[in-house]
Amino acid sequence: YRRMLAARRPSHRAPYGVAADHIGSGLVALRLIDPEFEMPRAAKRMMTLWGLTEAEGDLLSALCHGHTLPQAAARRGISEGTARNQLKQIYLKTETTTQSTAVAKAMRYVANV
Repeated sequence: YRRMLAARRPSHRAPYGVAADHIGSGLVALRLIDPEFEMPRAAKRMMTLWGLTEAEGDLLSALCHGHTLPQAAARRGISEGTARNQLKQIYLKTETTTQSTAVAKAMRYVANV
């Protein structure tokens, strides 16, 4: 299951999103999402670090912001199949094997993702 919550900021700017995903065996993964973060900047940084195409960088950035693969595909106007193919290329270029490890690596190496 997936739950989204809002977390107020002391600055009264747009609230952070908090995504909670059940990942099995009683474990839950939490992600803090800043809606004011400029996604293109992160995508560009990922393109430079790993040689991602613009489409791959945008997809990985969307995944880092808590979108599911189907949501990221719909947001970008592409099929889920195309998004899956781009994700496979992301795995190769980032030397990862799963969506969660690719997202974790991106969040470690790209400031403010």
